[in-house]
Amino acid sequence: MAIVMGLDQHREQIVYGVLDTERHRSPRSAVRCPTPAALRQRTTRNRSFWDVSPTPGVTAVIEPDPTDNPLDRLRVSVSPAEAHITAWDLADALSRGSPPVIVRDHLVEKGLFYMDPCNLHPGEETIVARRLSEELRRARESNEIIATPLEERRNRRAAYLARWPE
Repeated sequence: MAIVMGLDQHREQIVYGVLDTERHRSPRSAVRCPTPAALRQRTTRNRSFWDVSPTPGVTAVIEPDPTDNPLDRLRVSVSPAEAHITAWDLADALSRGSPPVIVRDHLVEKGLFYMDPCNLHPGEETIVARRLSEELRRARESNEIIATPLEERRNRRAAYLARWPE
């Protein structure tokens, strides 16, 4: 099972719309959605485990959700020269590991990606923190900067999508 760290903003708005609708159904409804306050409290608790800023070449900044949902995101910026890895290679390494950690990687060519703590179940925040630390440590131990050409990554992803559904 992969730990998913993000949806695109459009899908996220749909999910929150459905959750909001479910929350206002009759009390007999089997669905119990978190209130905005509970969601904010959970994301605040989860993000406290992700202090990666002491890692050379990595800056982690907490940012509010751009769709005005009651959660924050962690923006992880990567300087390849210092961290010994590009943002896209780090995102790919996280997704290939065990367990896989999937991040919002739509801005990796700008040297950053986002992590969403709201998608985590209790206890998974420590797994994500461990996986992130492992991949950053592995990169720092490398004698060379891990820098796959971005075009190679795009081609690999396009080939995967062309085979979907497998």
